[in-house]
Amino acid sequence: MKRWAWLLLAGWPLAGAADDDALAQVMRSLAAVPTVEGSFREEKSLAVLQEPLVATGLLYYRAPDFLRKRTLHPQPEDYEADGSC
Repeated sequence: MKRWAWLLLAGWPLAGAADDDALAQVMRSLAAVPTVEGSFREEKSLAVLQEPLVATGLLYYRAPDFLRKRTLHPQPEDYEADGSC
């Protein structure tokens, strides 16, 4: 699965040599969970905007390698990462 997808689910910023350790920790945690579904709220601050850009939606995880991010607001978007493809 793409590294960005795991970051979405974990909410952890990864950098440098810590990438592999943090990803391995996330994978161990997820291995014990067959499926997870939850909502998210994401804020992005950009210098050109006076207020943060806020997006909300749903995250779906299915072991061992499927993740889907459905943004519902402000604009519908759907991202899917499937390690079996």
